[in-house]
Formats: sequence, structure tokens, C-alpha cells
Amino acid sequence: MSTLRLQRLQPHQHDCAGFDCGEPRVDAFLQQRADRHSREGLSTTHVLTDSGLDDPGQIIGFYTLAPATVQPIDASPAAAVRLAKLAVAHQFQGRGHGRLLLAAAVARCLQMRALGIRALIADVLNAGAARFYREHGFRPIASNAMTLYLALPAIRADAGPATADPLQTHPNTRKSID
Repeated sequence: MSTLRLQRLQPHQHDCAGFDCGEPRVDAFLQQRADRHSREGLSTTHVLTDSGLDDPGQIIGFYTLAPATVQPIDASPAAAVRLAKLAVAHQFQGRGHGRLLLAAAVARCLQMRALGIRALIADVLNAGAARFYREHGFRPIASNAMTLYLALPAIRADAGPATADPLQTHPNTRKSID
């Protein structure tokens, strides 16, 4: 049985150079800038790998989160997180890994609600990506149809755990999250 593992990008462990999602700008970000942005505190990148692959450092997919603000109409600016990148390598597309990565990113944002995080923002590259995010509850920001957001509920004092573990619900896998 294979083990899906979601962890922060470690360039010495993960094969960034071999990642190909079909979008050169996204591939270039992972290969050339993700680690530097993390070291500079600009963003964090988390990668999904599988111990059952011939190369356990092969990246199935990844997401990158960065700080942001959102300006609601008739309201003060609010703290948000930008889903700067989310991609799945060609050979793994269509297997639910994008949904898994999105669920993990949302779960991480829900853990930050006590810091005042109120939304997850995604800048989408094309209509297909916009459809994916809309299917998962994202809505367009009025000023730009290619910038979508997912409102995060305010945290209550009596609130329990923020969300279920996304890897726990993925079929036929054991989990490991670092």
C-alpha cells in the first residue's frame, strides 16, 4: 500500500526539476522560485508525494500559500490567504489529487482563523481552473472574474476542530503529514 505524504517543500528531498503540470509558468515557479520565496517568508509551498512510487521524492502536486488582504465592498480590509499556486503533474491529473490539495490548503487556512484570516483567494489562469474552484465553493470577486475567493467562517470560542483531515478521507492510502 502506498502512503500519500503532504509536507513543506524540501528541495533536497523533492524532485522539483521533474515536475510538469502542463503550464510552464507554474512549473517554473516550483522549479526556480518556490524554495527562495519560502526562505524569504513570502510564501509556503506544500508538496504531495507517494512512498509507493519508484521515486518517493517525485512531486504529485503542490500548493503555495501567501499572505493577502481582501477589500470587501462597504467594509474594512480583511486578512486573507492567497492560494498562489495549485497544480498536479500531468501523469497524476484526473485522480482527485487537485481536490485533495485544495482541501489541505483550506484546512491550513481554517487553522489560521484565530489570526483573523477571513478568506482564501485564488487567481486562476483559465476558465477550466475557474470552474474547478467554483465547484468547490469559490466565488468571483466583483472587480475581477479570474480572482475568486472562499469565505472562511469566523472562529467561535466554542468551536471544535476546524475541518476533517483531507488525507484521512482519500481512498486506499495511509497518511503522513509534516
